[in-house]
Amino acid sequence: MAYFDGMALFSSGPSSFEVGGWSVATRRDGFPGLDGVRQLVLGARGRKIRQRGYLTGSTAVALAAQTALIGAYQKSAEPHTLIDNSGLTYPNSVLSTFRCGPVRRAASGHIVRYEAEYLQLS
Repeated sequence: MAYFDGMALFSSGPSSFEVGGWSVATRRDGFPGLDGVRQLVLGARGRKIRQRGYLTGSTAVALAAQTALIGAYQKSAEPHTLIDNSGLTYPNSVLSTFRCGPVRRAASGHIVRYEAEYLQLS
């Protein structure tokens, strides 16, 4: 089960994670009369983590409350610790994007497909 800020926000349905590589900023300089370039590493700029899955709720209202709570984390833009389904920890992660598809009726209530994207700051 995945956690964000110690909360199991996405526990009502299955999810998967895709962790990107670190982005590093650099500056390259060339000088007149000299062959080659000099590269200055300016530091890490974070990495993207994508989570996809389904949220379920007994009613459409319950599902809307669940997505509203997740949306509140996105709007706050505060960094928190993300823990994926395997227990791997990603500190200083910001929930930057949260998108939902259409809500559909299912045998157990209602279901919606979602995609969340985090930016791990460092």
